[in-house]
Amino acid sequence: MGSINSVVKIQSRYQITIPSVIRKAIGLDDKQLFKIIADEDSRKIILEPIATIPEDQKYFWSEEWQKEEKLVEKEIREGKLEAPKNIDEVLKGLE
Repeated sequence: MGSINSVVKIQSRYQITIPSVIRKAIGLDDKQLFKIIADEDSRKIILEPIATIPEDQKYFWSEEWQKEEKLVEKEIREGKLEAPKNIDEVLKGLE
């Protein structure tokens, strides 16, 4: 994928509209959050999409949870653990 250029105008309340060709090309939706970076030297503004995590999934993305996930994945690769093959194995492991 290459670059897409477009000209936009700053509206009265310092708003701009991202052209549809750009929205479609990078898959934006109307609830998307962005980090905005202003480079004073080059006078460029960069918008970086931010991935949002639903409230009920935030714990799974915590540093603590991710650390444990990496440990388990490592132990599976090393043959110290086996991933369950079906739901019965999962339930048996909970007993």
